[in-house]
Amino acid sequence: MTPLSTHQELMRDANVTADFGPSDRFMDLVTRHQHQLYGFIFALVHNSADADDLYQQVLIVLWKKFDSLPPEGDFLRWAWQAARYEVLNFWRRKERRPSHVGLSEDLVEDIVERESRQAEADRGLERRRALNECVKRLPEKDRELLETCYTTDLQIKQIAEKIGRSSQSICNSLRRIRSALFECIHRRLSTEGLS
Repeated sequence: MTPLSTHQELMRDANVTADFGPSDRFMDLVTRHQHQLYGFIFALVHNSADADDLYQQVLIVLWKKFDSLPPEGDFLRWAWQAARYEVLNFWRRKERRPSHVGLSEDLVEDIVERESRQAEADRGLERRRALNECVKRLPEKDRELLETCYTTDLQIKQIAEKIGRSSQSICNSLRRIRSALFECIHRRLSTEGLS
């Protein structure tokens, strides 16, 4: 069984398809991150049969604990932590076999931490790209105000005097622009599955 189809079969077998509210969000997140999650598990166990079994077990754990994930929580980091515990438990059970050679818990911690840092760096890069795209979509007047405020050493009062507006007007414009950028970035990342 491949991880691409397992989560749907698993959800059906676990009798959790009756409630479509949270399950829709869960399925969306699992579908978006299934390759990364399965790859993470496989990288730790180096055996496709074990990785398949662990992937299924991790999905069950994730579903059972899904309500503990905050709405804006980092699903992948959360899923990696659950996978890490499942892999460690798997190794503990398997270590009783004399032929088992596994990675230490410290090494697994290092791998999880490195993967988490890399995922965070990737998200930061995507956020910067989204910000750049959103700034490009702003009206020219707003882009010029942002540039003046963030690329010069001038204070708001000096900027206001320079362009003939009140300080309060500049602050209100900046607040509006920041809000628009925040919404734009959030929409872009959501459509790309990165928020």
